[in-house]
Amino acid sequence: MSRSLRREIRPSSIEVPGGRPARYPRAATPALRRWPIRLLPLVAVGGIVAVDLMLSRWSWPLVVDGVLDELGHLLTAALLLALLPPSVRGALWPWAMIGAVAIDIDHVPLYTFAPDFAVDGRPPTHSLLTVLILTGVAAALPAVRIPFAGLALGVCLHFVRDIATGPGVPLFWPFADAAVRVRYEAYLLVMAGAAAVATWKVVASTGAPAEPPAPGVEPGPAQRA
Repeated sequence: MSRSLRREIRPSSIEVPGGRPARYPRAATPALRRWPIRLLPLVAVGGIVAVDLMLSRWSWPLVVDGVLDELGHLLTAALLLALLPPSVRGALWPWAMIGAVAIDIDHVPLYTFAPDFAVDGRPPTHSLLTVLILTGVAAALPAVRIPFAGLALGVCLHFVRDIATGPGVPLFWPFADAAVRVRYEAYLLVMAGAAAVATWKVVASTGAPAEPPAPGVEPGPAQRA
């Protein structure tokens, strides 16, 4: 088949006198799938509240307590990442989710062979110094820029929850040993606001598109009226 013939029968556009080439509309998310997707941010907030109620009302073995807390960190990170534009979130999000929980590896020395590995209740690596080191590696080594930038972002998201739970976070160590802490209600308010914005974004992205005009015809002035 000649190139000119293929061009004539190509279905991407239809030339109509007085009209513009027709565009195929983007498929909308099926109606049955919209509401479960739209409810995900609210489910995440409910999960955070449920986790914290379980942690506060019952005494759990250390492993179970840690798993529940990490679930709260993952939900927190997911909600806050949902607020970022896709162009910014991009390839960072899986590394950010890893960083949001991997930072707690520094609790292993605290609970095993180094019980004094703490600054006002939490390990000194729970500080902005860790974020600066990860960011510095990302800036210095382009080959690992995305993983280390994502990990730095994830550690920051981890601190959002930690400053409202437990003893707080020694953010400014080694320059200051005092832990930074905010009220739990403030953290919960931030999560509720993040869920509201994320829900709005999901609703906007899964809404049904308007009915397309007739194939290949651009509505004229009379039709618009």
